[in-house]
Amino acid sequence: MGIHGWPPVNINVPYFKNYSAYNVGFVSADGSVLVFSAQGKVYDNAALNHVDLYVSLKANGKWTEPKSLGPTINTPNLEVTPSLSADSKRLYFSSNALDKDVSFDVYYADRLDDTWQNWSKPVNLGPSVNSVGRDYFYRMSPVGAFFSSTQNSDGYADLRFIQSKDTVGSSVDDQSNGRDKSSKLSIRS
Repeated sequence: MGIHGWPPVNINVPYFKNYSAYNVGFVSADGSVLVFSAQGKVYDNAALNHVDLYVSLKANGKWTEPKSLGPTINTPNLEVTPSLSADSKRLYFSSNALDKDVSFDVYYADRLDDTWQNWSKPVNLGPSVNSVGRDYFYRMSPVGAFFSSTQNSDGYADLRFIQSKDTVGSSVDDQSNGRDKSSKLSIRS
């Protein structure tokens, strides 16, 4: 049973077969968009040796066949842990290919139309979020954002929180230069 007493329900996405050991997805606030990372059988001529980002839309109560988010987002390396802003116009994700000498950094890109294949150039979220470690699973909240980082962790990643109005905006115009420092959360049982 789920935390609210409902059993988890599988999401049936046609023609989706994930060949990766991991699969990460995010459903939009209104429940109509699923973005996910997958290493799969050849989706839009994607190679089998890397992970890309895809979208499936809910139409008439059913999910559509996955569509690649296109070459502005997907690279020959790995794009993982996608999430969306509340209005589904801004994509957050991690990549190990967009900047030189990074493990995984968090980026955002703005959707330019309804095809889900035209995006602004991805922007690195900078040193308040990104480190020399692997930074991923960036998730927005009304008061800031949560993400995980392997920087100064035991190697498995720590959960971090950045409280800043900069993390909440949904368009490029909302961004400002200053960022608050992130806080490491320690959860002990």
